[in-house]
Amino acid sequence: MMPVMNGWDFRAKQRAIPAFAATPVLLMSAGAHLATVSGELKAAGCIAKPVEMGDLLDVVKRHVGETQ
Repeated sequence: MMPVMNGWDFRAKQRAIPAFAATPVLLMSAGAHLATVSGELKAAGCIAKPVEMGDLLDVVKRHVGETQ
């Protein structure tokens, strides 16, 4: 759980700031319907918890490569 706001609130605030709106976000959650929520939040990708470090690094590398 995020201490100040949930992921929905964070993403809404992030997308409202022009300088950060295009910043890719990877959604990581143990919650149900991860792929659906990821699409609704317009996340670059998603990964389910618990996650292995190698899997996390692979996802990050894949998405960082897309932005360069």
